Amino acid sequence: MLKFCAFLPSVLYALRGYQLRKTKFGFFVLLAIILGMVADVSINLSFLAGGAFFLVGHLLYDFAFLSVSKPSKKQIVLWLILTALMIIPLYIFRAKIGSPAYAAVGLVYISILISTVVFSWSLDKMIFAAAAIFAVSDCFMVINILTGGSTLMKILALLVYYGSLLLYGAVLWKQNIYR
Repeated sequence: MLKFCAFLPSVLYALRGYQLRKTKFGFFVLLAIILGMVADVSINLSFLAGGAFFLVGHLLYDFAFLSVSKPSKKQIVLWLILTALMIIPLYIFRAKIGSPAYAAVGLVYISILISTVVFSWSLDKMIFAAAAIFAVSDCFMVINILTGGSTLMKILALLVYYGSLLLYGAVLWKQNIYR
């Protein structure tokens, strides 16, 4: 219930921003934020279900970005290179990850997370900042899971995460945002 309450301001902020502009971009961002709330609440019940909701949310952010700008060849190459490099930490932590199937799912999730950041870099600076901050919060979460984490690291991850969502919501308030 606490996560729902913490998430609610971001959802309401984004909803109002979407109502002001009503763009396809805003619709995808709003849906992604709402899905993030569902993921945040459901991850306590099932890590896999919560992760799946987060994955779809990241895809919705990508749809928002792609609705206003196609990625350049450089962006696509960077996305593929960064995704390939993520095989290294997956290999290092293979014992904690468990099965190769979990590692493969992890790589898909990481790839989508990377695409969200890379595809946002050519858009509005606030959008890129929100995507990058969101990715940092996911990195904190993964570090917590793989290393046992501390309470301080968990709090930091949540603060960064909720900050990124408020920033996404703020993007929808901008007057000149993608029509």
